[in-house]
Amino acid sequence: TLEIADLNQEVVDTQKVLISKLGAVIETRSFETANHVKRVARVSAFLAKEYGLSERDVAILTTVSPMHDVGKIGIGENILHKPGRLSEQEFEIMKYHTSIGYEILKNPEREMLRYASLVALEHHEKWGGGGYPSGKAGEDIHIFARITAIADVYDALRSIRVYKDACSQEETVAYLLAEKGKFFEPRLVNIFVANIDQIEAIRCATSEDELNEFSHIYHYLKEQMTE
Repeated sequence: TLEIADLNQEVVDTQKVLISKLGAVIETRSFETANHVKRVARVSAFLAKEYGLSERDVAILTTVSPMHDVGKIGIGENILHKPGRLSEQEFEIMKYHTSIGYEILKNPEREMLRYASLVALEHHEKWGGGGYPSGKAGEDIHIFARITAIADVYDALRSIRVYKDACSQEETVAYLLAEKGKFFEPRLVNIFVANIDQIEAIRCATSEDELNEFSHIYHYLKEQMTE
């Protein structure tokens, strides 16, 4: 019936909102703006279209890409908030966020969660091999993870973080080109560089909205805990 169809759509829409908000919560726990995950989602969607993915796959990727770092919920704040470079031991611990995210999200009966778990698991794998956690390479890495990875790295480099200043557009593009065929799929780097002005426009157009309330709430709670 129409009522059941409406209810089913409501469930799907609610799942999408919860996935996006949970990704934002995890991001702000790292003292970053919640808009990072929104920018990653929108840039990922743009790249997916240019890559030639179906409209349905673009929609799925847009929904699940904000969950790429959900596993950071299991990483200690002494590592997440460290202002300098991580030690080798700390970095090994940080790597676990991919596997933690996969374990949190994996659900073979729910398509969105299944894809979200793959993105969480594989977004630090490298096209040329040598990434983590499994050292996959090339097309063995899911396309959703390959796209999310380049969108995530670009936005992270272009943003101020607790451990670094923001890189310029020129510096960040130079990094993508240097990692072409190594970290990132060459075709995705080509698409990215050819459309850099549009991608920057997408980043700049991401508005401040209610997701940023998470950062205000989290910072307030941190202040209360340290008083």
